[in-house]
Amino acid sequence: MASSPALTRFHLHIRGPDTEILDPEGSVHPDLRSVRAAMIASARDMLAHDLLEGRPLDLRCRIDAESDQVIVATLAWQDALEILSDGPQLNDI
Repeated sequence: MASSPALTRFHLHIRGPDTEILDPEGSVHPDLRSVRAAMIASARDMLAHDLLEGRPLDLRCRIDAESDQVIVATLAWQDALEILSDGPQLNDI
């Protein structure tokens, strides 16, 4: 009989210059790949909500994944997005 992978509880805290939203309950994941997918989905959901509300996107925020009070992964908001543009690039300005 195959054993199931161990599940670990991770807390996904949202942090930024003027923001800190802590995740007291957390969620369980089998590995860091699953945690990263949850972090990306969460960031995209929050960014989409800001867009729908007409608010500017604040890319200074990040999500910290914490397990046993240790940050094991960090995702910057801009790493959850793929932005295509035909306009000038920052290096061109």
